Amino acid sequence: MGAKVSVDVSSAFGKPRLNVLVLGYQKDEGLSDSVILAHLDLERHTMTLISIPRDTWVSVPNHGHMKINAAIAFGGAKSTAKVVAALTGAQIDATMVVEPQGAKQLVDAIGGLNVLVEKDMDYDDSYGNLHIHLKKGEHYLTGGQVAGYIRFRHDPEGDYGRMRRQQQVARELMHEIGQAGNWFKLPRLIALARTDLKTELTDKQLEALAELYRSVGPEDIRTLTLPSRTGSVGDASVVFVDERWAKIISSLVCSPKAPSQDIVLVANATGDGDFIKTVVGAPYAGEAGTFRPSSRKRRQARPR
Repeated sequence: MGAKVSVDVSSAFGKPRLNVLVLGYQKDEGLSDSVILAHLDLERHTMTLISIPRDTWVSVPNHGHMKINAAIAFGGAKSTAKVVAALTGAQIDATMVVEPQGAKQLVDAIGGLNVLVEKDMDYDDSYGNLHIHLKKGEHYLTGGQVAGYIRFRHDPEGDYGRMRRQQQVARELMHEIGQAGNWFKLPRLIALARTDLKTELTDKQLEALAELYRSVGPEDIRTLTLPSRTGSVGDASVVFVDERWAKIISSLVCSPKAPSQDIVLVANATGDGDFIKTVVGAPYAGEAGTFRPSSRKRRQARPR
C-alpha cells in the first residue's frame, strides 16, 4: 500500500467526516436499486458502508408508506435522504445517484476487476436487458459482468446476498483504483463518473475524495447491513428494519464523534438464530457475530 496523501480536509469539506447517501438508480424502473449510507472519516482515511435493504418499509413525508427504493420518485435523492435520516438518525451531508452504466464504465476504465464470484449465476431478463452468466471462483470481470454480479438476487438470499456482493465489489473497486498504476487515470475516472453521477459534491471535492482514498486497503473499509426481518404488507413482500438498532449503529458509526473501530461485535440476544445473518461484516467473518478486516493476500487473476 502506498503512502496516504495529504489533502486540506477543512478547506475542501469544512468538516473531518461526511455521511454520503449513495443510491444505485434504475432509470427504466424509476427505483433505487441499492441504498448505501457511507460514513467517510476524512482524517483517518477510512469509510464505513451501511447497506439498507431496498424493500425496507418506510414512511415518505407527504406520500405515505412504501418501500424505500420508491422514495426517489417523490423528490429525488433528497427525498430518500430525509427517509434515511429519520430511520437512522444520521445527518446526510451529500447524496450520490449512480446509474449502472456508471459502474460499468469505471470498471472498464481501469481494465476490469478481480472478483471472487461466490456461486454460479445464470439469469436472463430480455425486457430489462440483463444477462448474467458467471461461474464460481476468482475471475477478472469486465464492467458489464461486474454490473450483473452486483445486481443478481435470484437465489434464496435475495436482496441480502446482493447487498453483500455490492459491498464486496465496492471494496475491490476502491482497492484497484488505489493501485499506483491507476493513479494517473484519476482525472479520467472522475470525468467518467460525472457522466452517470448526480451529486451536490463539486468536482474539487470529488478530486479531493479520490486523493484521500486512492491508497486505502480493504482493512480501511468496513461494511454493515442494518438488522432487519422480512415480512409482508398486504400482498407485498417487504423488509422491516429494526429502527432501534438502526439508530444505535448510526450513533456508533456515523456521528461526528464516532470512535475508530477495527472490530465490530454484534451480540445476538434476540433468541433468533437468523438475526446474525442480517448483519454483514466483511471481508472476513470470524466466529459468529465478530467481524474484522481481512489480512488475506490478494491473488490476481488479471490476464497477462
